Amino acid sequence: MIDEQRGFDLLSKALAGKQLHFTRMALGDANGLMPTEDEQYEMTGMIHQCFEAKISDMRFTGGGTATVTCIVQNAKVEHGFRIAEVGLFALDPDTDEEILHCYRNSGVASSYMPGGGGAVCRNVTLSIVIVVDKATNVTAVIDASLLYVSQAEFLQHVNSDNPHPNLPNVAEAVTFADTIRVDVGDNKLHPMSFVNLQRLILNGDASAVPKINSRLVPWWSSQTIWRTRTT
Repeated sequence: MIDEQRGFDLLSKALAGKQLHFTRMALGDANGLMPTEDEQYEMTGMIHQCFEAKISDMRFTGGGTATVTCIVQNAKVEHGFRIAEVGLFALDPDTDEEILHCYRNSGVASSYMPGGGGAVCRNVTLSIVIVVDKATNVTAVIDASLLYVSQAEFLQHVNSDNPHPNLPNVAEAVTFADTIRVDVGDNKLHPMSFVNLQRLILNGDASAVPKINSRLVPWWSSQTIWRTRTT
């Protein structure tokens, strides 16, 4: 992506510690025009915007770069157009004004996006790599409704040693059959005896535990009784 002048100024502010906040992406057909790199450097807006795309993901990708992604669904495109120009917008932290931070024009190499309501259904994931250098306060407006998981991300998830870190994990190996597993507040499952569970249910009063025990028949005992009656 080519940063236009105000985009460079904004990056300089981010390197000085101010926030670099991306707001949206925009696609257009540029009215068939192909500005030179010097002309793109001076641009302050899209030539002919045809579609406004919300940001679906933004992540740092190393080497002083970040990757910003949007999802383009042609069901939301009113009229088909060639995606010749792509722009990324950000907020100026000093004026709170939205500016064109990055711009790219692909000219004749652009792809056609059909309009919605026809026989063609197309979803395009568009990712652009931008230079953020050593700026640390970089954020973006993310539309959670546009989040999709790629096959690679899904496989990485299911093959992870701990795919659900927010769910309780077993604290140690299960070696006893006379306990149940409970979360005691540390997000891990610990063994608890049935007697202690009974005390917990009775709010610490263990006086009724013998009465409860006399009314409970373990499942293995009932199986034994059933076999005895049928022999």
